[in-house]
Amino acid sequence: MDSITVPLSQPLQSFGEELRAITFRRPKGQDFVVCGYPLIILMPSADGEERDEDMAPSDAEAGEMRPNASAISKLISRLGNVTKGAVAEMDGADWNACMGAVLSFLGVAAPAKTSSMPVSTLPGAGNESPAISSS
Repeated sequence: MDSITVPLSQPLQSFGEELRAITFRRPKGQDFVVCGYPLIILMPSADGEERDEDMAPSDAEAGEMRPNASAISKLISRLGNVTKGAVAEMDGADWNACMGAVLSFLGVAAPAKTSSMPVSTLPGAGNESPAISSS
């Protein structure tokens, strides 16, 4: 897939235009150099305590992956060609959908849940995520 389009539940203003969807291009190595890697891998240390390491997804079998929100926000801006201010003002559900699009380029699914609180996915609960299309 060369690009992924995420429809937005709330329109955004970016570069003087109203956006109702964001189309993301595939990331290149330089994007990670500039923005940082979008995942943090927690690896057990020799004494059994967890330590944070930025590692490639192929190393994930040994530890838990957590999203790096700062790097993901920068990648949403860079890969989607939207201003950083627009990303900062983005609806939380839209940000999560955009995170899923960015992570899908790496072959990684977005975290299924971001807290220990149960989340209803029943229609009308307000937690429905917008449909994502890829091309």
